[in-house]
Amino acid sequence: MGCQINWDLVPARFRPMFERLAEISTRVKKWKRVVSHQLPLHLDEEVGYWMLRKFGGEIFPGIRDAEIVFRSAEDQKTLFEGHDWEWHAERGTILLGTGGDSPFNEHQLEEE
Repeated sequence: MGCQINWDLVPARFRPMFERLAEISTRVKKWKRVVSHQLPLHLDEEVGYWMLRKFGGEIFPGIRDAEIVFRSAEDQKTLFEGHDWEWHAERGTILLGTGGDSPFNEHQLEEE
């Protein structure tokens, strides 16, 4: 796509993950789904979803029309079993606030 990413704004330890996401995004024709944790939705996920839809169209084609799916913690175990965020991304799904070490999951930072 024509979008340029300013890699200087991405912390060094996250660059490989976001570079991988950018590379996957060049192959995904249309982003179809955003998966987040079940309601009540946290404000950070609400803002993240809004930002993806508002500003992410160049990097994530189709994101403006993507459905959002809410999963309980139990559903997520089934959904993610054996599959990482890259597998989901290859299929046009962004994991938001969930998905282990996915690029849009701030909860991974709590373990460090």
